[in-house]
Amino acid sequence: MTYFEFKRQFTQDKKGYPFLLECSNQTLDGAMRDAFKAYENFFDKSRKKPSGYPKYRTRYAKKFYVRYDKLKAGINLDAVNDKNTISRALKGKAVDFDITKRVYLECIGWVKVAEPERFIGIKSYKNPRVKFDGKYWYLTVAVKSEPKHILLTDEVIGVDLGIKELAVTSGGKHYANINKTAKMRKLEKKKKRLQKQSARKYQARRSDGTAVTKGEKFEKSKNQKKPEAKIAVLYRRQANIRHTHMCQAVSDLVKTHPKAIVMENLNVMGMLKNGKLARSLQEQTFGSMLKQTKWKCTQLGIEFIQADSFYPSSKRCNACGYVHKELKLSDRTYECPGCGYTKDRDENAANNLRDYGKLLLLTV
Repeated sequence: MTYFEFKRQFTQDKKGYPFLLECSNQTLDGAMRDAFKAYENFFDKSRKKPSGYPKYRTRYAKKFYVRYDKLKAGINLDAVNDKNTISRALKGKAVDFDITKRVYLECIGWVKVAEPERFIGIKSYKNPRVKFDGKYWYLTVAVKSEPKHILLTDEVIGVDLGIKELAVTSGGKHYANINKTAKMRKLEKKKKRLQKQSARKYQARRSDGTAVTKGEKFEKSKNQKKPEAKIAVLYRRQANIRHTHMCQAVSDLVKTHPKAIVMENLNVMGMLKNGKLARSLQEQTFGSMLKQTKWKCTQLGIEFIQADSFYPSSKRCNACGYVHKELKLSDRTYECPGCGYTKDRDENAANNLRDYGKLLLLTV
């Protein structure tokens, strides 16, 4: 089924649901495109990461599409001298984001913007979305930006990602694992305490017979919602700390303007099957690290290279090329049986990735 057939079927079926007529066709079209993409991903067997069956959108959805031509800026009429701008604002039409203090969202109305300076300079945008992160609501728009043209050096940097440390570069720079800091351990301890508190409230409802049976609608009490709201805020804070640390590490990598950055093409889904390391792997957010590094390299014109998944960067000796097949995950120091070369395991892997990138650039 193509998207247009899917849309035609939806148009015929929506006549029996009057609430769908409360919003515009453009908003419904955005939701249909999301649904069609979700079904495409589910039936696409060639994806490395299998996608689950699409779930129904609930009233508690944390992200939704906003019709872009209905997204209007609100202004302070007393602070504007342009008659054309005042006329457009009085007629309810869109005005320049540079003078906005609030925005108009379809079916919701005027909403105050907490950080209006973020919209300065935006003349055109696409795919506006509103999302909730557990504490705040955000309005996001896609803006086209031109890549920067900078003078690059001849340096090639190899980056080895790991669990003990977030990343180790071929230059010997180590980026710490933020999840092992005292601050993150304290937040994790607080989160576990709240989760136990929430679980006890559910258990209390089961024991006194107020919990619903299968097939009935479950209504949470206010006392159940309180710890869950606090848990959501803690999840948000932990995610923000990890994201900030990851972005700072990537910015530090590209600030020297190297010719190329080389990383491994990690099979994260396969690595997660190791139950002892699954949680640590998820907390390191390797996928976000690769995505952010690739985006930064694209913006600055740096060559981003991913080594083959089966390239033995950790087991190969950087001095003689010997592949140490008996190397264990617990061995933190690489000792070559062939030539006696000794090096930190992660630094040896980063040097191998650097040499892999240099060889690839010579053959291109």
